[in-house]
Amino acid sequence: MCTPALKLVFAVAALLPLSLAHSVHAQQRHPLDEPHIAAKLQLGLGGSVDYTVSGNGGSVTRNSDLGVSFGVAGEYVYPLHRYFALGGQLGFLTWQSSAGSDSEGGRNFLFDLAVVPKGKYAMLDDTLELYLGLPIGVGLDVLNEVNARNTLVLPAIGGAAGSEVEGGAALGFVIGLLAGARYQLTDSVGLLAELGYMYRTFGHSVTSSVGAGSGLVSLSRDTDVSVSFGQFALNLGAYF
Repeated sequence: MCTPALKLVFAVAALLPLSLAHSVHAQQRHPLDEPHIAAKLQLGLGGSVDYTVSGNGGSVTRNSDLGVSFGVAGEYVYPLHRYFALGGQLGFLTWQSSAGSDSEGGRNFLFDLAVVPKGKYAMLDDTLELYLGLPIGVGLDVLNEVNARNTLVLPAIGGAAGSEVEGGAALGFVIGLLAGARYQLTDSVGLLAELGYMYRTFGHSVTSSVGAGSGLVSLSRDTDVSVSFGQFALNLGAYF
């Protein structure tokens, strides 16, 4: 037969594990440890682009400086451990070489889809998180800057004055390294900043044609052109 004191001991013993589990769960699920969605403004600074034209006679590489690139990105991040998280990012960037700008070519459009593994470390009572991310994935590049006056590409593909040139779209490879910081403003909103370097490469097929619309027989040729460029990346945004 249980006395009132013994019943009290049993009740406390039964409730103690639940209380400890709730306390541990509350500590583990700090806002910085929660999955979040981030919206970013992307800037690409400095860097250069290489155009490598391949043909029967070998390959020719031409180089040009890059102007400022800019775009937006959205990212979903899921923490897997206190010191590790995995993200997925979809981004849009518009870029242009100096040669494309000089020839009054259009800006190129780039869509990135990347997996972003991250090592992270929280500090300042879990209000600030420092992290290192490795974006790696694929990209779709729409090459708009190639035209009849672009001296970066036209001579290398055997084009001449009066040619019509089209760069088209191509799939390629994206990789980078980003050092970032997140600061928790409230339980559900924070700010972030990232600084690093991004490298991309694409294999385009550039079409040049002569005689189109002139009443003459139109002659066209496709040339393989590898486009590779790297830039310093500065990303600013918020997460929810």
